[in-house]
Amino acid sequence: SYRATSSFLPSAVAPIMTRMHWLASSMCTPKAKSAIHEIWMAQSRKDAEKAFDRFDAQFGGKYPKAAENLVKYRDALLAFYDFPAEHWVHIRTTNPIESTFATVRLRTAKTRGCVSRESILAMVFMLVKSAERGWRK
Repeated sequence: SYRATSSFLPSAVAPIMTRMHWLASSMCTPKAKSAIHEIWMAQSRKDAEKAFDRFDAQFGGKYPKAAENLVKYRDALLAFYDFPAEHWVHIRTTNPIESTFATVRLRTAKTRGCVSRESILAMVFMLVKSAERGWRK
């Protein structure tokens, strides 16, 4: 979870991992998305470095902004490889963030236009507080 990773990773790394997940999700072609996953799910830092180089060579021309972001944050994106492998699964996941906001997104979409700004903020607050009960502390 984000809370768990923030205790031993630099504060910028967890949001960058989320950015990498978003980048993979927003890729138009399955091949580009797969190439991002090769970086993210590599078995070692060395394999991830090779996957970075392959992505840049293969998709740098077609997706220059994505390639530029990956190159810019390369060290931060690969920082989790400096930790024991048993922690990688917790660092890589964005599911706690996504599952919490899925509930919020669902409820706010259903009530759109029927409530004031204050009441929607109160509802979002209560939904997140409710979701918090299921989080590991």
